[in-house]
Amino acid sequence: MGLSTDNSGTTGDLQTALRHAATLLRSDPALAAEQARAILAVFPREPNAGVLLATAERRSGRPELAVEVAAALVEQHPTFGFALEELGLSLLAVRRWVEAEEALTRAVAVDERLPGAWIALGDIRAERGDARGGSEAYQRHIQLATGNLDLLKAADALL
Repeated sequence: MGLSTDNSGTTGDLQTALRHAATLLRSDPALAAEQARAILAVFPREPNAGVLLATAERRSGRPELAVEVAAALVEQHPTFGFALEELGLSLLAVRRWVEAEEALTRAVAVDERLPGAWIALGDIRAERGDARGGSEAYQRHIQLATGNLDLLKAADALL
């Protein structure tokens, strides 16, 4: 993937490349990782490309590498919720539960609109026996994922 580095269309090229990499995550995460690396070769501090790379590595079965990528990204961008979320999900994939919960908690503190972080927090909390904490995280996930307060009330009634 060749990206232009001149100033005449860089933003458009970057956005197009990011969208393409994000689309590839579903069907071919290894190719998405390659695309993200190409973006980072031209835009080395582009945080969205870093998140895409970490996510692609995790989905390609390389969660240890995803942790490294996400951790470096969080060092550069400590208040970027998506980076914190991916760090938490990657840590979860390598079974580092306590660190995963810490990263995911930081992620939702920075940006509470991360439904994936909330569901992962619900899973972690429920697994360690914190039914109330798990329930609250799941409720937040349902609310964000659906935007439907009736579903949230129905879920609350089940708990």
